[in-house]
Amino acid sequence: MKINLRWTIQALAFIGCIYFFMNIWNRSKALLVSASGSDLVFIGVNGVLFGFCFFIMALTSYLKQRNNGTLKNPIPFFEKLLSKLGLA
Repeated sequence: MKINLRWTIQALAFIGCIYFFMNIWNRSKALLVSASGSDLVFIGVNGVLFGFCFFIMALTSYLKQRNNGTLKNPIPFFEKLLSKLGLA
């Protein structure tokens, strides 16, 4: 199996998604008992990091499909983002 940069980025993003989701899940159980401001901030920060990791996984999958010629429906947001990043 050939390990390349895309595979490594996706693996790290997937691990990040799991880690940040577990942080949110564990802290949300504490919110049911007693809510505090620090719990809400913690969940918010981990939610943003989870969303970022999920976005990276989606973007790398999109790039793979686009480069392999298997992309059926181009996503305009990703196309604009890739053109601004110079990856178009």
